[in-house]
Amino acid sequence: MPVLPGSINAKYAILILIVFFTSAVANTDFQDCFQRLQQGALGLQGAVDFSGNPVTSAEQAAGLTYQACINACGPRSEPFDWVVFSQKFTGWVLPYLALISQLPYGASDRLSNFEAIIMSVGSPMLAAYSLILAVTSNRWMVRRLRGRSTHHNAYFAAVVLGGLQQVSLRLAGDKTSLVMLKKNDNFWRILARGLEYSTTRWNLPAIFSMLIVAISYIFTWIDTVRCTLNNEGTCSGGSVGSLWMSLLPIVLCNLQLSPKTDLTRILKTFTYAQKQFPVATDGFAQPLDIKAYPDLVDEDIVCSSPLCYYARIFHWFKVAREIADAFEGSLPEMDNQLPPMSPMTNVEAEHCELLRDHATRKHDERWDLILIIARSVILAVFLLWGTIGAAIFSNYLTPTIGLGCWSGSYLLYATLATFVWFLAFVSSIFAYIYSTSKASRSSLMRLFGALAIILRMAAKIIAGLNAAWVFVFTILQFTNTYNTCYCNSSVLGLGTKAYAILSFSSAQMTTVISYWTEGMLMALGTAFLFIAAFNVLKQSPDMPLNALGQLEDQENKYE
Repeated sequence: MPVLPGSINAKYAILILIVFFTSAVANTDFQDCFQRLQQGALGLQGAVDFSGNPVTSAEQAAGLTYQACINACGPRSEPFDWVVFSQKFTGWVLPYLALISQLPYGASDRLSNFEAIIMSVGSPMLAAYSLILAVTSNRWMVRRLRGRSTHHNAYFAAVVLGGLQQVSLRLAGDKTSLVMLKKNDNFWRILARGLEYSTTRWNLPAIFSMLIVAISYIFTWIDTVRCTLNNEGTCSGGSVGSLWMSLLPIVLCNLQLSPKTDLTRILKTFTYAQKQFPVATDGFAQPLDIKAYPDLVDEDIVCSSPLCYYARIFHWFKVAREIADAFEGSLPEMDNQLPPMSPMTNVEAEHCELLRDHATRKHDERWDLILIIARSVILAVFLLWGTIGAAIFSNYLTPTIGLGCWSGSYLLYATLATFVWFLAFVSSIFAYIYSTSKASRSSLMRLFGALAIILRMAAKIIAGLNAAWVFVFTILQFTNTYNTCYCNSSVLGLGTKAYAILSFSSAQMTTVISYWTEGMLMALGTAFLFIAAFNVLKQSPDMPLNALGQLEDQENKYE
């Protein structure tokens, strides 16, 4: 999807305003303030050492208490430095902004794609949750069909269900005819073949975007490790790289997953496959259908963006479970007993229904769904708090040790990102309850529908604000706006005991760099483990010999 010009202009406008504002109000020089402290011009009132303890001589002083810092150095920030800003911005932020263009969109209109961008940046946890949810639910479905059914169409059904994760599936009518009728073999095979198209998302622009991010991260990491007192102004910024690192595994894993999001192509394939379906020609309703036009409650359920899979999981799981039960309840040898061109009799249908109900009672998948969701939540939390937690960790331990403007900004972003996921998750539950009980329009059901809409809208609004916030506070760090007595004193965490370190010694600088390095390693390790877990969970259906033979017979027939 092309980047919207309006969003670019808005970002540059915000950047210009921030630069102008910081340049206009800045008048603090901490280096000059430290020199006056060392020379004794400020006295010893409020002077502290590196640990915040009072000192008895000016030579021992490394900083000032918060109130003394305001009185001696001023309450405002240091002046804006374009050289430092450009180095930090191009090294730590610009590559990740380019990576945003490779995030999974897949919706059928620009507004929905824009919402997918905002939701992914505003809540990487929601994007990671939907990603792992798609992989783990598909893994469950593949293992379910492969392990409990020897039907020759089970493989094609697994391909179809995996390819239709990004659409809203519905089951209606005679579901057992999907399995029992011999003539429906063409339906499964045609649909499976139509969904086995390769997506174009794994392309050179995507590869180069990730290479640029990797190279930029390595170079800026080296600069951070080699940082000295002479250029400490250009050293910080590794925590920003840790913050945006959560996007890299999301992009990479979605490229590996290659979700089928071309709704127009899917609908055409589905329509063509249904023409081969004998039930349709006999005047019965289609047992498998796609809902393409949403109402207000199930808007995200119908949305074909991979990000919206969090809202589709309950519907998809229900359809996949019932189809798997139908395959498990059918015996391969029963196909040869049915007339090749006639629909099932009521006796046969009831027999298959009884088998399916028995399988459902024997194999209750409610806990399977809970485990799928739990596993997805754990990995999503791991990615979000492992990468952003690394940024919080490195900034929290950077003197003055404590919760300050830097670590507090990261903590607020991660908290809001988690809250967005929670609102979206609860909204999906209410939407599912409402959509599955449309025959009953009780006041309780109407309340669930209203809550689903309100919570979904609240999640999107907060995600939009959080996406704007992460961009703004990233820029604020690089414009010296956070370089004030208030932020340097960690007032948020220390309160009345807050103090500001005005300068670092060589040994102290080495300790600070070790914190930054550990934080960057933590973020990188988190991203690597998330990608490894994704590849372990990813499972594609294997074609059995009986399905391969059926496919070869069909190809020979058409030849």
